[in-house]
Amino acid sequence: MVSHSEFANGKLMGPQGAINATQHWTDLSNRLNELGPEKTMEQWKKVWRDLKRNTRGRAAAINAAHRQTGNPDIEDKLSNLDNKVIAVIGWESSTGIPGLSAIGLATNEHLKAVTDAFIKIAEATNALTIVAQVNSQSNERMASAIERMAASNETMAAAISQLAETIGKK
Repeated sequence: MVSHSEFANGKLMGPQGAINATQHWTDLSNRLNELGPEKTMEQWKKVWRDLKRNTRGRAAAINAAHRQTGNPDIEDKLSNLDNKVIAVIGWESSTGIPGLSAIGLATNEHLKAVTDAFIKIAEATNALTIVAQVNSQSNERMASAIERMAASNETMAAAISQLAETIGKK
């Protein structure tokens, strides 16, 4: 596992990733079965998953104890096997990446603030829709008034023309 950390962490990628992982597990299962009790590949996978999970739990508990106020000198109680597993999977997988804030579920206050913001956005959108409708209606009324004014101007132009003709005949 130490020499194949990508395999140990389940991160074999690429088009052949699953095939390579199965081949690694088959080879590893055969080697382990030569050394001790016989298990299927799936049983050995479960042993590895359980070992990683339990080691992460112990490492996380120690890390949490170190971070508590007044507990700077907590003794690390990880076994040699735990330390080897941590060397393969990485300390950060158990304790988190230093300096990176936790990403968790939102608090009720945060959800309420986000909900309130979305409500305000929806209200503003509705108000803009109403303004656009009113502008559209106003534009239609203005267009109608301009058409009436143009018709009235044509009528006045015709009347002035007739008046000019009448005056010109006299």
